Formats: sequence, C-alpha cells, structure tokens
Amino acid sequence: MANPIGNPSGAFGTSDIDRKIPPKTIEFVASAAILKGAPVSISSTGTVATTATDGTAIVGVAYEAASAANKTIQVVILGPASILAGGATTNGTPVIRSATTAGYVTSSAAPVTATVVGWAMGASASGRSWVWVAPGSNTSS
Repeated sequence: MANPIGNPSGAFGTSDIDRKIPPKTIEFVASAAILKGAPVSISSTGTVATTATDGTAIVGVAYEAASAANKTIQVVILGPASILAGGATTNGTPVIRSATTAGYVTSSAAPVTATVVGWAMGASASGRSWVWVAPGSNTSS
C-alpha cells in the first residue's frame, strides 16, 4: 500500500501541493537563463525573462529552469508554485516582485497594480515560499 500521508503544508521543508492541485502552465521560450521559481515577464517578441525590479508586468512563475536563451520552459500562470522569496512572505498576503532583487518576491500589504505575482500560502523569512500564482490579481493602484 502506498504511503497515504502527504506533506501539503511543507512541514518537512517540501510540499506536494503542486501534485494535489496541479498548476495551470503555458510553454514559453526563454530569452535568457531563468531560475526555477522566478517570476517572469513576457517581451514583445513572446519570449519570457526573469522579471526586473521595475514596472515590468508579470506573466507567471518559471515552473522549471532555463539554462540559456531559446530554451522552452513551462510557466505557471495560475495555481500553486514554489517561488524564490527574497524577503518575508506572510500567509494570505499579496506577493509582489522584489524591488531590490530581480527574479525574487516579497509580501506587500498594499501592492501597486501589475506587481502582484499571487498570494502567499504560508509564511517564510526568505528562500522558497509556496504562492498561489495569480498575476495582476490586485485592484490597488
């Protein structure tokens, strides 16, 4: 019999939530190397790159890494994803792109439009954090 015990809350440092609730992904071509879990933005040519710290709108989160330009990767556009957190995330708060480190996120109580990656599914000081990816899901401006 298979082990019926899972780890949905990440009590052991990992979680299987993305297997219990599969994320919605879309295939994109990377314009440069991208880390797994990095928020990504889409260019006018349709390729994706690590989201900068400026006003670039976010399309999703890299579900897998791209080792170089022209590699095809899956990008989470809706659902759970383990994401790179450069600052604290607080359960239930909006998660936005980092203002200091490209490709990372942090929590924000009052996010600006087009900065939201999704919603924190738990608390984390830094490292990786589980986020419900829903880009642009805030209405603040």
